[in-house]
Amino acid sequence: MIASPSEIAALESFFASITIPATLKLNPAIEITDLPTFVRSNIQKIKEGIMAEAVARPRYDDLLLIKEILTQQSATVQQ
Repeated sequence: MIASPSEIAALESFFASITIPATLKLNPAIEITDLPTFVRSNIQKIKEGIMAEAVARPRYDDLLLIKEILTQQSATVQQ
């Protein structure tokens, strides 16, 4: 399993507690153009275990990176 149920629940809780922007640039090469759908669908697929680990691991890592970026952006705005 890629993440424990509590880790997945924590991600779900985080994303449910914020307004997810429409787009987000993860790095210079990757921009997600429908971020709410990306987050929702990948969390669901990871929870259901329907992706191969070779696919699920990078998606989970992307979700953690998205959380980190959005948390940093929020902290910057609040300062």
